[in-house]
Amino acid sequence: MKSLFSIIILSFAAFFFINASCKKNQVINRCGCNTDSIVANFQNKDGILNFYSAQNQNDWFVTIEFPPYSQKYMCKICNPNLSSITAITDTMPKTNNLRVIFSGRITNLCPDESFGFQPANVSPFHITIDSLKKQ
Repeated sequence: MKSLFSIIILSFAAFFFINASCKKNQVINRCGCNTDSIVANFQNKDGILNFYSAQNQNDWFVTIEFPPYSQKYMCKICNPNLSSITAITDTMPKTNNLRVIFSGRITNLCPDESFGFQPANVSPFHITIDSLKKQ
């Protein structure tokens, strides 16, 4: 009887562990830089390239504005070492903003991720850049 009880407990624990890890993987695969779950694609879209150092980020971002609604997407660049990006960022002061034309795809942040405090009209995302040039 004791071994049957142990088998039931071990089976329940294994089921719980497998089920919890599957749900975690499903969340991870649907967010962040390494995902196929794309929120939007942009081709030849204008934006603002800037270095964001607040909230311990210290990364390059592209901000996309949607007038006249004043809605903005603040997108952390997933591939800052792309040659078309470094051609600009290697010579650009981090204190400046630069108008750019870019193509790329945006993805959601993962549930445990944050870029810090954001105003209500700013939505945070990740972006994988395909091309980027000065406007």
